Amino acid sequence: MNDPDKDQQPLAFLLSPKFQEILRKSFEKHRRSPEVSADTYFAQKILELKNELAGRKIIYLDTNHWINLRHVVLNNPLEKLGYREILKLLGDLHDQRRICCPISFLLFIELMKQNDPVTRVHTARMMDRFSDGICFQFPLEMARAELRHLLLEQIRSFPRELKAWVWTKTGFLGGELFPTLPSIPDVTNSLIQKAWTDFMWDMRLEQILEAKIGSLGAGTDFWEKYAAASNADAVFYRSSNLNYVEVLQREKALLVRKLIQDELPSIGQELWDAFPECRDPSKLRQPRESDYSPLNLPSLQILAGISASDMLSTMKFEANDMLDFRHAALAIPYCDAVCCDNPMATRLRNKPCEFGKVYGAQILGRVEEVLNYLKTLTT
Repeated sequence: MNDPDKDQQPLAFLLSPKFQEILRKSFEKHRRSPEVSADTYFAQKILELKNELAGRKIIYLDTNHWINLRHVVLNNPLEKLGYREILKLLGDLHDQRRICCPISFLLFIELMKQNDPVTRVHTARMMDRFSDGICFQFPLEMARAELRHLLLEQIRSFPRELKAWVWTKTGFLGGELFPTLPSIPDVTNSLIQKAWTDFMWDMRLEQILEAKIGSLGAGTDFWEKYAAASNADAVFYRSSNLNYVEVLQREKALLVRKLIQDELPSIGQELWDAFPECRDPSKLRQPRESDYSPLNLPSLQILAGISASDMLSTMKFEANDMLDFRHAALAIPYCDAVCCDNPMATRLRNKPCEFGKVYGAQILGRVEEVLNYLKTLTT
Protein backbone atom coordinates (compact mmCIF):
# COMPACT_ATOMS: atom_id res chain seq x y z
CA MET A 1 0.00 0.00 0.00
CA ASN A 2 1.15 3.54 -0.65
CA ASP A 3 2.29 5.71 2.22
CA PRO A 4 -0.27 8.55 2.44
CA ASP A 5 2.40 10.80 3.95
CA LYS A 6 4.85 10.30 1.08
CA ASP A 7 5.61 13.48 -0.89
CA GLN A 8 3.00 15.33 1.18
CA GLN A 9 4.18 18.85 1.94
CA PRO A 10 3.52 20.24 5.43
CA LEU A 11 0.29 22.26 5.52
CA ALA A 12 -0.39 21.37 1.87
CA PHE A 13 -4.07 20.88 2.66
CA LEU A 14 -4.28 24.64 3.34
CA LEU A 15 -3.90 25.13 -0.39
CA SER A 16 -6.62 22.66 -1.28
CA PRO A 17 -9.69 24.08 -3.04
CA LYS A 18 -11.91 23.01 -0.13
CA PHE A 19 -10.06 24.99 2.51
CA GLN A 20 -9.38 27.93 0.24
CA GLU A 21 -13.14 28.15 -0.33
CA ILE A 22 -13.82 27.93 3.43
CA LEU A 23 -11.47 30.85 4.05
CA ARG A 24 -12.81 32.90 1.14
CA LYS A 25 -16.42 32.56 2.29
CA SER A 26 -15.46 33.17 5.90
CA PHE A 27 -13.61 36.44 5.23
CA GLU A 28 -16.44 37.56 2.95
CA LYS A 29 -19.05 36.84 5.63
CA HIS A 30 -17.17 38.47 8.50
CA ARG A 31 -16.32 41.61 6.56
CA ARG A 32 -20.06 42.27 6.43
CA SER A 33 -20.39 42.16 10.24
CA PRO A 34 -17.40 43.93 11.81
CA GLU A 35 -19.57 44.80 14.84
CA VAL A 36 -19.58 41.13 15.92
CA SER A 37 -16.54 40.49 18.07
CA ALA A 38 -14.42 37.34 17.78
CA ASP A 39 -15.54 36.29 21.30
CA THR A 40 -19.20 36.74 20.41
CA TYR A 41 -18.81 34.77 17.20
CA PHE A 42 -17.04 31.93 19.01
CA ALA A 43 -19.86 31.87 21.58
CA GLN A 44 -22.34 31.55 18.70
CA LYS A 45 -20.42 28.56 17.37
CA ILE A 46 -20.46 26.95 20.82
CA LEU A 47 -24.24 27.40 20.96
CA GLU A 48 -24.51 25.65 17.59
CA LEU A 49 -22.40 22.82 19.00
CA LYS A 50 -24.67 22.53 22.04
CA ASN A 51 -27.66 22.18 19.75
CA GLU A 52 -25.80 19.59 17.67
CA LEU A 53 -25.13 17.44 20.75
CA ALA A 54 -28.61 17.83 22.25
CA GLY A 55 -30.45 14.54 22.55
CA ARG A 56 -27.51 12.38 21.48
CA LYS A 57 -25.85 9.73 23.64
CA ILE A 58 -22.18 10.45 24.10
CA ILE A 59 -20.00 7.35 23.90
CA TYR A 60 -16.26 7.47 24.57
CA LEU A 61 -14.14 4.74 23.00
CA ASP A 62 -10.60 4.19 24.18
CA THR A 63 -7.83 3.53 21.68
CA ASN A 64 -8.11 -0.27 21.83
CA HIS A 65 -11.73 -0.14 20.68
CA TRP A 66 -10.88 2.24 17.83
CA ILE A 67 -8.10 -0.11 16.70
CA ASN A 68 -10.40 -3.14 16.81
CA LEU A 69 -12.99 -1.27 14.74
CA ARG A 70 -10.27 -0.33 12.26
CA HIS A 71 -9.38 -4.02 11.88
CA VAL A 72 -12.94 -4.54 10.65
CA VAL A 73 -12.76 -1.67 8.18
CA LEU A 74 -9.50 -2.99 6.72
CA ASN A 75 -10.57 -6.66 6.81
CA ASN A 76 -7.51 -7.32 8.93
CA PRO A 77 -6.91 -10.91 10.11
CA LEU A 78 -6.61 -9.48 13.63
CA GLU A 79 -10.33 -8.63 13.61
CA LYS A 80 -11.96 -9.69 16.89
CA LEU A 81 -15.32 -11.37 17.25
CA GLY A 82 -18.17 -8.94 17.79
CA TYR A 83 -16.57 -5.80 16.41
CA ARG A 84 -18.17 -6.09 12.98
CA GLU A 85 -21.57 -5.94 14.67
CA ILE A 86 -20.40 -3.08 16.91
CA LEU A 87 -19.30 -1.13 13.83
CA LYS A 88 -22.67 -1.73 12.16
CA LEU A 89 -24.58 -0.56 15.24
CA LEU A 90 -22.38 2.51 15.64
CA GLY A 91 -22.87 3.37 11.98
CA ASP A 92 -26.66 3.04 12.14
CA LEU A 93 -26.95 5.02 15.37
CA HIS A 94 -24.61 7.71 14.08
CA ASP A 95 -26.50 8.05 10.80
CA GLN A 96 -29.68 8.52 12.83
CA ARG A 97 -27.87 11.24 14.86
CA ARG A 98 -28.52 9.34 18.06
CA ILE A 99 -24.90 9.06 19.20
CA CYS A 100 -21.61 10.91 19.11
CA CYS A 101 -18.21 9.35 19.86
CA PRO A 102 -16.02 12.36 20.67
CA ILE A 103 -12.26 12.29 20.47
CA SER A 104 -9.73 13.88 22.80
CA PHE A 105 -6.16 15.11 22.93
CA LEU A 106 -5.32 11.88 24.75
CA LEU A 107 -6.67 9.78 21.88
CA PHE A 108 -4.66 11.95 19.50
CA ILE A 109 -1.48 11.22 21.48
CA GLU A 110 -2.11 7.50 21.18
CA LEU A 111 -3.05 7.80 17.52
CA MET A 112 0.36 9.33 16.83
CA LYS A 113 2.04 6.30 18.42
CA GLN A 114 0.84 4.19 15.49
CA ASN A 115 3.90 3.82 13.30
CA ASP A 116 2.12 2.67 10.13
CA PRO A 117 0.83 5.81 8.36
CA VAL A 118 -1.74 3.78 6.40
CA THR A 119 -3.49 2.30 9.42
CA ARG A 120 -3.08 5.60 11.28
CA VAL A 121 -4.97 7.56 8.65
CA HIS A 122 -7.73 4.94 8.55
CA THR A 123 -8.08 5.24 12.32
CA ALA A 124 -8.26 9.02 12.00
CA ARG A 125 -10.95 8.80 9.31
CA MET A 126 -13.06 6.54 11.49
CA MET A 127 -12.65 8.90 14.45
CA ASP A 128 -13.65 11.81 12.22
CA ARG A 129 -16.75 9.96 11.08
CA PHE A 130 -18.15 8.99 14.47
CA SER A 131 -17.08 12.14 16.33
CA ASP A 132 -18.46 14.59 13.75
CA GLY A 133 -15.37 16.64 14.57
CA ILE A 134 -16.43 16.99 18.22
CA CYS A 135 -13.69 16.84 20.79
CA PHE A 136 -13.04 17.25 24.50
CA GLN A 137 -11.28 20.46 25.35
CA PHE A 138 -7.54 20.31 25.95
CA PRO A 139 -7.03 18.82 29.47
CA LEU A 140 -5.84 22.08 31.05
CA GLU A 141 -8.77 23.96 29.54
CA MET A 142 -11.12 21.28 30.89
CA ALA A 143 -9.73 21.76 34.39
CA ARG A 144 -10.14 25.52 34.04
CA ALA A 145 -13.72 25.05 32.87
CA GLU A 146 -14.52 22.91 35.90
CA LEU A 147 -12.98 25.44 38.29
CA ARG A 148 -14.85 28.31 36.62
CA HIS A 149 -18.06 26.30 36.81
CA LEU A 150 -17.54 25.72 40.55
CA LEU A 151 -16.84 29.41 41.21
CA LEU A 152 -19.93 30.49 39.28
CA GLU A 153 -21.98 28.39 41.68
CA GLN A 154 -20.97 30.82 44.42
CA ILE A 155 -22.58 33.73 42.60
CA ARG A 156 -26.05 33.94 44.08
CA SER A 157 -28.95 33.23 41.73
CA PHE A 158 -26.64 32.63 38.79
CA PRO A 159 -28.31 30.05 36.53
CA ARG A 160 -25.92 27.33 35.45
CA GLU A 161 -25.94 23.95 33.83
CA LEU A 162 -25.35 20.89 35.96
CA LYS A 163 -22.01 20.16 34.29
CA ALA A 164 -19.22 22.33 32.98
CA TRP A 165 -19.05 22.82 29.22
CA VAL A 166 -16.04 20.76 28.06
CA TRP A 167 -16.62 20.38 24.30
CA THR A 168 -14.91 21.93 21.33
CA LYS A 169 -14.00 20.96 17.76
CA THR A 170 -11.10 18.82 16.58
CA GLY A 171 -9.17 21.81 15.24
CA PHE A 172 -8.91 23.05 18.82
CA LEU A 173 -7.92 19.73 20.41
CA GLY A 174 -4.56 21.23 21.41
CA GLY A 175 -6.22 24.29 22.95
CA GLU A 176 -8.59 27.07 21.94
CA LEU A 177 -5.86 29.38 20.71
CA PHE A 178 -6.34 32.32 18.33
CA PRO A 179 -3.85 34.35 16.28
CA THR A 180 -3.26 37.94 17.41
CA LEU A 181 -1.01 40.37 15.56
CA PRO A 182 -0.17 43.44 17.69
CA SER A 183 0.90 45.51 14.70
CA ILE A 184 -2.52 45.58 12.99
CA PRO A 185 -5.84 47.23 13.95
CA ASP A 186 -8.16 45.46 16.39
CA VAL A 187 -10.88 45.18 13.75
CA THR A 188 -8.48 43.29 11.48
CA ASN A 189 -7.43 40.98 14.30
CA SER A 190 -11.09 40.30 15.00
CA LEU A 191 -11.70 39.48 11.34
CA ILE A 192 -8.75 37.06 11.28
CA GLN A 193 -9.84 35.39 14.51
CA LYS A 194 -13.39 34.84 13.27
CA ALA A 195 -12.08 33.34 10.03
CA TRP A 196 -9.69 31.22 12.12
CA THR A 197 -12.67 29.94 14.12
CA ASP A 198 -14.41 28.85 10.90
CA PHE A 199 -11.24 27.25 9.63
CA MET A 200 -10.58 25.28 12.83
CA TRP A 201 -14.27 24.35 13.07
CA ASP A 202 -13.95 22.44 9.80
CA MET A 203 -10.60 20.84 10.64
CA ARG A 204 -10.52 17.08 11.08
CA LEU A 205 -7.93 14.60 12.33
CA GLU A 206 -7.12 13.51 8.82
CA GLN A 207 -6.15 17.07 7.91
CA ILE A 208 -4.03 17.34 11.06
CA LEU A 209 -2.15 14.25 9.91
CA GLU A 210 -1.80 15.71 6.41
CA ALA A 211 -0.45 18.91 7.90
CA LYS A 212 2.38 16.96 9.53
CA ILE A 213 1.75 18.71 12.83
CA GLY A 214 0.89 15.37 14.36
CA SER A 215 3.99 15.24 16.57
CA LEU A 216 2.17 17.53 19.00
CA GLY A 217 2.11 15.76 22.36
CA ALA A 218 3.47 12.51 20.95
CA GLY A 219 6.53 12.43 23.21
CA THR A 220 6.66 9.91 26.03
CA ASP A 221 8.92 11.75 28.51
CA PHE A 222 6.03 13.43 30.34
CA TRP A 223 4.09 10.19 30.82
CA GLU A 224 7.17 8.22 31.88
CA LYS A 225 8.06 10.88 34.47
CA TYR A 226 4.44 10.93 35.61
CA ALA A 227 4.54 7.15 36.12
CA ALA A 228 7.85 7.34 37.97
CA ALA A 229 6.49 10.01 40.31
CA SER A 230 3.38 7.89 40.94
CA ASN A 231 5.54 4.88 41.78
CA ALA A 232 7.50 6.97 44.28
CA ASP A 233 4.26 8.17 45.89
CA ALA A 234 2.99 4.59 46.01
CA VAL A 235 6.07 3.47 47.96
CA PHE A 236 5.32 6.15 50.56
CA TYR A 237 1.62 5.34 50.81
CA ARG A 238 2.15 1.58 51.02
CA SER A 239 4.68 1.99 53.81
CA SER A 240 2.56 4.47 55.79
CA ASN A 241 -0.39 2.20 56.56
CA LEU A 242 -2.84 4.75 55.19
CA ASN A 243 -6.30 3.59 54.14
CA TYR A 244 -8.04 4.43 50.85
CA VAL A 245 -9.95 7.44 52.18
CA GLU A 246 -6.78 8.97 53.61
CA VAL A 247 -4.83 8.48 50.38
CA LEU A 248 -7.78 9.79 48.37
CA GLN A 249 -7.91 12.98 50.44
CA ARG A 250 -4.19 13.55 49.91
CA GLU A 251 -4.42 12.96 46.16
CA LYS A 252 -7.41 15.31 45.84
CA ALA A 253 -5.62 17.98 47.85
CA LEU A 254 -2.53 17.79 45.64
CA LEU A 255 -4.52 18.13 42.42
CA VAL A 256 -6.86 20.87 43.63
CA ARG A 257 -4.05 22.86 45.24
CA LYS A 258 -2.08 22.91 41.99
CA LEU A 259 -5.15 23.89 39.96
CA ILE A 260 -6.01 26.74 42.32
CA GLN A 261 -2.41 27.92 42.48
CA ASP A 262 -2.01 27.97 38.70
CA GLU A 263 -5.45 29.04 37.51
CA LEU A 264 -7.44 30.80 40.24
CA PRO A 265 -5.88 34.28 39.73
CA SER A 266 -6.77 34.46 36.05
CA ILE A 267 -10.22 32.85 36.40
CA GLY A 268 -11.00 35.04 39.41
CA GLN A 269 -10.10 38.12 37.36
CA GLU A 270 -12.34 36.94 34.51
CA LEU A 271 -15.31 36.58 36.85
CA TRP A 272 -14.53 39.87 38.62
CA ASP A 273 -14.65 41.65 35.26
CA ALA A 274 -17.72 39.76 34.02
CA PHE A 275 -19.92 40.17 37.13
CA PRO A 276 -19.27 43.58 38.74
CA GLU A 277 -22.68 43.38 40.42
CA CYS A 278 -21.43 40.43 42.48
CA ARG A 279 -18.26 42.00 43.87
CA ASP A 280 -19.99 42.66 47.16
CA PRO A 281 -19.33 39.57 49.36
CA SER A 282 -22.91 39.71 50.60
CA LYS A 283 -24.00 38.87 47.06
CA LEU A 284 -22.20 35.54 47.18
CA ARG A 285 -24.01 32.37 48.14
CA GLN A 286 -22.94 30.81 51.41
CA PRO A 287 -21.32 27.35 51.25
CA ARG A 288 -23.58 24.35 51.74
CA GLU A 289 -23.17 20.62 52.15
CA SER A 290 -23.67 19.92 48.43
CA ASP A 291 -20.58 22.00 47.63
CA TYR A 292 -18.57 18.90 48.54
CA SER A 293 -20.28 16.88 45.82
CA PRO A 294 -18.28 14.60 43.48
CA LEU A 295 -19.83 16.69 40.68
CA ASN A 296 -17.50 19.55 41.60
CA LEU A 297 -14.16 19.32 39.74
CA PRO A 298 -15.16 15.79 38.70
CA SER A 299 -12.22 15.02 36.44
CA LEU A 300 -9.80 15.76 39.26
CA GLN A 301 -11.84 13.73 41.73
CA ILE A 302 -11.88 10.71 39.41
CA LEU A 303 -8.15 10.99 38.71
CA ALA A 304 -7.48 11.15 42.45
CA GLY A 305 -9.77 8.16 43.06
CA ILE A 306 -8.09 5.92 40.48
CA SER A 307 -4.62 6.91 41.67
CA ALA A 308 -5.49 6.31 45.32
CA SER A 309 -6.94 2.90 44.56
CA ASP A 310 -3.96 1.68 42.56
CA MET A 311 -1.38 3.18 44.89
CA LEU A 312 -2.63 0.87 47.63
CA SER A 313 -2.34 -2.16 45.34
CA THR A 314 0.82 -3.92 44.20
CA MET A 315 0.62 -2.23 40.82
CA LYS A 316 3.73 -0.76 39.19
CA PHE A 317 2.72 2.28 37.18
CA GLU A 318 3.71 2.53 33.52
CA ALA A 319 3.34 5.45 31.11
CA ASN A 320 0.33 3.85 29.43
CA ASP A 321 -1.42 3.52 32.80
CA MET A 322 -1.22 7.26 33.31
CA LEU A 323 -2.90 7.84 29.94
CA ASP A 324 -5.62 5.33 30.84
CA PHE A 325 -6.28 7.17 34.10
CA ARG A 326 -6.66 10.45 32.22
CA HIS A 327 -9.02 8.91 29.66
CA ALA A 328 -11.31 7.77 32.48
CA ALA A 329 -11.09 11.09 34.33
CA LEU A 330 -12.18 13.19 31.37
CA ALA A 331 -14.81 10.82 30.01
CA ILE A 332 -16.76 9.41 32.95
CA PRO A 333 -18.34 12.69 34.18
CA TYR A 334 -19.43 13.82 30.72
CA CYS A 335 -20.28 10.70 28.71
CA ASP A 336 -23.24 8.34 28.80
CA ALA A 337 -20.97 5.36 28.17
CA VAL A 338 -17.21 4.84 28.49
CA CYS A 339 -15.69 1.87 26.66
CA CYS A 340 -12.27 0.78 27.91
CA ASP A 341 -10.45 -2.50 28.41
CA ASN A 342 -12.07 -4.98 30.75
CA PRO A 343 -9.53 -4.81 33.63
CA MET A 344 -9.85 -1.01 33.73
CA ALA A 345 -13.65 -1.20 33.51
CA THR A 346 -13.72 -3.59 36.44
CA ARG A 347 -11.56 -1.30 38.57
CA LEU A 348 -13.61 1.77 37.70
CA ARG A 349 -16.96 0.08 38.43
CA ASN A 350 -16.04 -1.77 41.61
CA LYS A 351 -15.12 -0.64 45.11
CA PRO A 352 -13.51 1.54 46.19
CA CYS A 353 -14.08 3.71 43.07
CA GLU A 354 -17.61 2.79 41.91
CA PHE A 355 -17.58 5.66 39.41
CA GLY A 356 -20.46 4.23 37.39
CA LYS A 357 -22.77 4.66 40.38
CA VAL A 358 -21.44 8.08 41.30
CA TYR A 359 -21.61 9.65 37.84
CA GLY A 360 -24.31 7.59 36.13
CA ALA A 361 -22.07 6.50 33.28
CA GLN A 362 -22.11 3.04 31.75
CA ILE A 363 -18.54 1.74 32.07
CA LEU A 364 -18.10 -1.05 29.54
CA GLY A 365 -15.17 -3.39 29.04
CA ARG A 366 -16.16 -6.68 27.45
CA VAL A 367 -17.31 -6.83 23.82
CA GLU A 368 -20.66 -8.27 24.96
CA GLU A 369 -21.23 -5.28 27.24
CA VAL A 370 -20.60 -2.82 24.43
CA LEU A 371 -22.88 -4.74 22.08
CA ASN A 372 -25.71 -4.98 24.61
CA TYR A 373 -25.48 -1.27 25.40
CA LEU A 374 -25.63 -0.27 21.72
CA LYS A 375 -28.59 -2.59 21.16
CA THR A 376 -30.52 -0.80 23.92
CA LEU A 377 -30.13 2.43 21.94
CA THR A 378 -31.72 0.97 18.83
CA THR A 379 -35.10 0.34 20.47
